[in-house]
Amino acid sequence: MKQSKMSDDLSFVIRQYSQDAFNRSRAWKSLALIYVPWWRRHIVAAACSATVLAAAAAATMYYVSHEERTDTVSSESSPVIEQYSDTIHRFEFNDIRISEAARQIEHAYGLKLEGIPANDPFITLTFEGNPEELVSLINESLDSKITIRK
Repeated sequence: MKQSKMSDDLSFVIRQYSQDAFNRSRAWKSLALIYVPWWRRHIVAAACSATVLAAAAAATMYYVSHEERTDTVSSESSPVIEQYSDTIHRFEFNDIRISEAARQIEHAYGLKLEGIPANDPFITLTFEGNPEELVSLINESLDSKITIRK
């Protein structure tokens, strides 16, 4: 019985076997998928890597150029403030009097502020932008009427 079973299995294999039965490209084609050679996959991977690298370089260039345009003014020290042509500065005031903040703003932007509250309240804020937006933010925060005189 074992012998007949073995011969039946062997005859089945002989009948079903064909040349290139285990060919990889033929198998992919029979699955309706396209076989992609190994070198093409490497080219695609290299292109993806180059794209990611280019995006990282562009982001770094943007960050560096944006950082050069922006100046930070902190209330805890008295830094040297450089004037930039587009007048964008970054201010970080941490619980200082509005008169001191106004002095730093005037120095940074080269302008004069009027209408500073007489009670000289404390202010804490972080801001980056032009003087009009900064004065507007301070006026909203303190309910004051500070104006810019150039």
